Amino acid sequence: MGSLFSVTASAAGVDSGDAAAVKELLPLIEERSKKVASAPDIASIRSELAELTMPLVRFHAMVQGSRPVLAYCPKGGKGLAPTR
Repeated sequence: MGSLFSVTASAAGVDSGDAAAVKELLPLIEERSKKVASAPDIASIRSELAELTMPLVRFHAMVQGSRPVLAYCPKGGKGLAPTR
């Protein structure tokens, strides 16, 4: 997924002022996605989904126009507060 790290602000659907933040979030999203994919059981999946959701919420808040659908597993046990 190395190409994700060279995504332009326009391709990511964000304002050019958010490009640096998106470039920081994409590797984190990739890393946490891999942890979800390799989680051995449902409790671990829920925990990893909660961790993945945090950078996704930040990215989602930056998207201009039509936003991707973002789902959250409430069984993860963590509250979410989107921050930029």
